[in-house]
Amino acid sequence: MAPSSKCLFMLLLSLSPLLMMANSSPPAEHPLCGDHEKLALLQFKQSFAIETSEFCDFSRVESWGSEESRDCCSWGGVHCDKDTGHVVGLDLSSGCLFGSLSPNSTLFSLVHLQELNLAKNHFNFSEIPSSLARLTKLKYLNFSKSFFSGQIPREISMLADLRSLDLSVDNVSSVEHPSELSGPVFKSLIQNLSRLEELHLGWLTINSAIPHLMANLSSLRSLLLTDCGLHGDLPERVFHLPNLHFLDARYNQDLTGHFPEFPSGSPLRSLKVTGTSLSGQLPGSIGALNLLGELSIKDCRFSGSVPSSITNLTQLVVLDLSNNTLSGRIPSLENLTELTYLTLDTNNFTSGSFQWIGRLTRLTTLDLSGIALNSEIPSSFANLSRISYLGLGFCHLRGHIPPWLMNLTHLTGLQLLFNDLEGPIPTSLSRLVNLRYLNLYSNMLNGTLSLDTLTHLKQLSILHLSGNDIMLLHNSANATLSKLIVLGLSKCNLNRFPNFLRSQDKLEWMDLSYNGISGQVPRWFLSISRGTLQYLNISHNRLTEFEQQSKFFPWTRLHTIDLRFNMFRGPVLIPPASSLYFLLSNNKFMGEVPPMICNLESLVALDLSYNRLSGMLPTCLGNISGSLSILNLRSNNFQGPIPRNWTNARSLKMVDLSQNRLEGQVPRSLASCEMLEFLDLGDNLVNDTFPSWLGTSPRLSILILRSNAFHGPIGMPKTKSDFPKLRIIDLSHNQFTGGLPSEYFQLWEAMKLSDKKLLAYMQQSLMPTTVPIYTYYGDYDYSLSMNNKGIQMVYMKILDVLTAIDLSANQFEGEIPETIGNLIGLHALNLSHNVLTGQIPSSLGNIEVLESLDLSQNKLTGRIPQQLTQLNFLALFSVSYNLLSGPIPKGGQFNTFLNNSYLENSGLCGSPLSKECGDPASSPPTKEDEDSRFLPGLSWQAVVIGYGTGLCVGLVTGLAFDRRNPRSLFMLLKFKVTFFL
Repeated sequence: MAPSSKCLFMLLLSLSPLLMMANSSPPAEHPLCGDHEKLALLQFKQSFAIETSEFCDFSRVESWGSEESRDCCSWGGVHCDKDTGHVVGLDLSSGCLFGSLSPNSTLFSLVHLQELNLAKNHFNFSEIPSSLARLTKLKYLNFSKSFFSGQIPREISMLADLRSLDLSVDNVSSVEHPSELSGPVFKSLIQNLSRLEELHLGWLTINSAIPHLMANLSSLRSLLLTDCGLHGDLPERVFHLPNLHFLDARYNQDLTGHFPEFPSGSPLRSLKVTGTSLSGQLPGSIGALNLLGELSIKDCRFSGSVPSSITNLTQLVVLDLSNNTLSGRIPSLENLTELTYLTLDTNNFTSGSFQWIGRLTRLTTLDLSGIALNSEIPSSFANLSRISYLGLGFCHLRGHIPPWLMNLTHLTGLQLLFNDLEGPIPTSLSRLVNLRYLNLYSNMLNGTLSLDTLTHLKQLSILHLSGNDIMLLHNSANATLSKLIVLGLSKCNLNRFPNFLRSQDKLEWMDLSYNGISGQVPRWFLSISRGTLQYLNISHNRLTEFEQQSKFFPWTRLHTIDLRFNMFRGPVLIPPASSLYFLLSNNKFMGEVPPMICNLESLVALDLSYNRLSGMLPTCLGNISGSLSILNLRSNNFQGPIPRNWTNARSLKMVDLSQNRLEGQVPRSLASCEMLEFLDLGDNLVNDTFPSWLGTSPRLSILILRSNAFHGPIGMPKTKSDFPKLRIIDLSHNQFTGGLPSEYFQLWEAMKLSDKKLLAYMQQSLMPTTVPIYTYYGDYDYSLSMNNKGIQMVYMKILDVLTAIDLSANQFEGEIPETIGNLIGLHALNLSHNVLTGQIPSSLGNIEVLESLDLSQNKLTGRIPQQLTQLNFLALFSVSYNLLSGPIPKGGQFNTFLNNSYLENSGLCGSPLSKECGDPASSPPTKEDEDSRFLPGLSWQAVVIGYGTGLCVGLVTGLAFDRRNPRSLFMLLKFKVTFFL
């Protein structure tokens, strides 16, 4: 080869690598994903429908499989290993996926997956497949808020490398389609997934105790167990986990336990146990949590004082101690300069200086409701320039609303309800342009408030001015308010419906009660907020009718309709199907009860009492609703039989059909109403024997059968546990015969308890329930009448402590049994107007709380027992018209009773009678005695003497009678009962 050719060859040889590189494609930056993984991803996507909305983003998967992106490692939400090209991460959270996740889904062939996030999609309430166990390399799994349902598979516990597990569900969707984690699976998760750093199971249905093995998860940083139905003790060792930053166990009502002594150097940054049953005192060591940024123990059972060491928590941003039974003074928290949220309301804190609050200038939320400040609104609060919500309800505030309050222009919520604030509402209120919530309910504010002031509050949605003495002025004819959701103008001196209501189309709650609005309800009023209004209260006015005649209420979402104490006439309107509370009492409604009312499947309370309704009760009434709790048809003109079928009334607590003309027998199906507490059939024409079969009713506490045609003997109890909670029984003015029901006297356990014990005994079934302002419709008041020779007394807490027996005006015979003295909780006993014989049992002296004892109009003999002088609260006593003899006892209340307690007992002697003991003659009655004969043995002045010491629950409320015709007085002993629904 020539030298020149040889040189050329060597040159080409040296350049060949460069030439080869020039003719080839550049090397890939990372390997392409495998075809099987690409196909698996495409098939996974195609197995779902896509439902786009403002809450999801479809863009990540929209271009999958397009010509421009053949490499699945470049697809949105897909992450590949840079060395192998395998798909190791998939994040399709909020990806608009809709459909079921099949056990055969190609997703489970991506066996190299380490991270899987399908949160916030909609998997159509399918179950999480057990096939998930095939993804053995998973370290991160997030299925939260993705509309799964059913049991969480045990196989998840086989994913031993998991560091983060989030199965939290949507707390709204879970109501109808709960996702459940069984106790054994929960335990196996804790036992097998020892590397967990995050465990989020919020709003799952677990219904289990927290395994103590939880304390072994030494890597755990975040634990979320919100509202899971957990019960038992929260293990104290969980608080000591060395890496735990976030602990959230809120809303597990049956979760108990105490805070432990916290170690110094604890990493906790957030501790939330709101709505649990954790109790005890806050330990002083809580000050060791120096990294804590949030502490929320609202709605728990913590007690005792707040330790001063809490002032060491200088990183706190949120502090919520509300609704516990904490007491003592609140230590100054001025060191907690990072605080933005501070709520201390609804505790037993004592009043003190709160000037230090003015130095917490970062505060945006402050609620001190229920703390007795006993002062004006502290002036230091003027420094809270960032405050957006200020809650000072029930704080015993006095004075005026200060002008500086209107400088807090960031306020969106201002709550000053139930205080003693006075004076006018400042016109400068209009400067709070961000205000959305204003509640001044139940103060002593007065003067006028111009509607023009409120028109500047463009964000206002909740306005509550009820319970003051203000007058709303319409200075501008066209003035309108912002679109309100809640409006409370009760007791605001309104004499007509305000015109600004015409433009309101978003109202949900409206209270115009206790005003002077009279005449017709205008036609336009029936058009406001037709699609939104849920609560309507126009009670205690002088309204007569609806201008627009209709058979139906026009509001389709109403759950509460309160028209009580007006003058409405005409037929009863049909409420909408959404009705819960339908209250029309004390009006002039006429006609029959519309049978369509029986279609109200959600009805809780139906009150048509004190009207002029007539006809027969609909036969469907007893089967109206499984949710019905209150049925009051008292004082109308109903006739015919009582409906027979009450088997569906499983929630019924109160039935009042008294003061009508109902006849026939008491329906036996009432015995199936296991929640029944109050039954009043008094003043009708019922013809039956004693309904002993009601003795099986476990909660029946008040039984009124007075003034009917009941007859025959009471008979023997069916079991030894009949009427276990009965404490008021009125069988008066019937035709019962035979002996007194001594066997029942031995069974009525609720009448054998002292006031305090009875209160605790009855609270099991009669505990009042508080309802938020948005649904609460007010107290439900009704009264029962018992014929008694006495005065009118009002018992404000009959559901808690009052006990009474009235068997008067029957034909009972024989002796009064000594066993009646065992009813030591009895407040009133009336056995008058029978044919009882024998002696007054001395055991009556054991009933120390007895206030009223009437044994008149019988054939009792012997002496009045000296033991009755032990009854220190006996205010009414009558043994008139018997055959008693011997001296009248002296001492105690007997020194206060006058002649008319003992009339027509020829053998009695001694004070106050004019007949001296041993003197066979007696003096004629005095003029005073004659004037008092309508009330044997009792003068009005003497009655009140027994009420001064405070034990007696009865209160004298008024005395009225016609002195010109005293015998015409109808003696009524009236009791008032308050139900809270």
